[in-house]
Amino acid sequence: ALGEQHPDTLLSISNLAGCLGNQGKYAEAEILCRQAFGAMRAVLGEQHPLALRSISNLATCLLGQRKLAQAEALYREALAGQRAVLGNAHAKTLKCMTELAYCLCERWKVREAQSLYHEALHGLRTIYGPHDAQTLTCIKQMASCVLLKSRMDDSVEPVRSRSRSKRFKAARLPLTFQMQATVDQMARDLRNVQV
Repeated sequence: ALGEQHPDTLLSISNLAGCLGNQGKYAEAEILCRQAFGAMRAVLGEQHPLALRSISNLATCLLGQRKLAQAEALYREALAGQRAVLGNAHAKTLKCMTELAYCLCERWKVREAQSLYHEALHGLRTIYGPHDAQTLTCIKQMASCVLLKSRMDDSVEPVRSRSRSKRFKAARLPLTFQMQATVDQMARDLRNVQV
């Protein structure tokens, strides 16, 4: 028996919380995440990678319950710790970066979210390549964020339809034209972060 405070036991508690969260049982997962989070900090120290990951796990539980402000604060804490301990280009730091970006997008803090997605995308492409599932997921999330931004803007730049030379205001176009404009903008944004 390893004991209640052994790192492997704490990791198992954290993994169980993750399973519950994946089933949508966020309230139950939150209890286990808080238990693992507190114990990991006490046993391993605040800057240990497992303790930092437990902060992100708790933030994810809170995000699932739409406790967005609390989730954002924890993701920020985890990301700051991971940047300091693991560096900006570490896979776990990049994962936390995309999690914070997603949370920010959910809170309508789209510009900051886009900036984090760009940074994470550059790192993910460097580590995993352009066709890896994590890289593609980041691109998909960034595209959703860009789409949200385009819907938030009071005035969207006029866009040119490929089949017509006449310029339209996005607010007067069907959603498909708005989406095409968003995809075009995303493509321009992605060209700026190519490795």
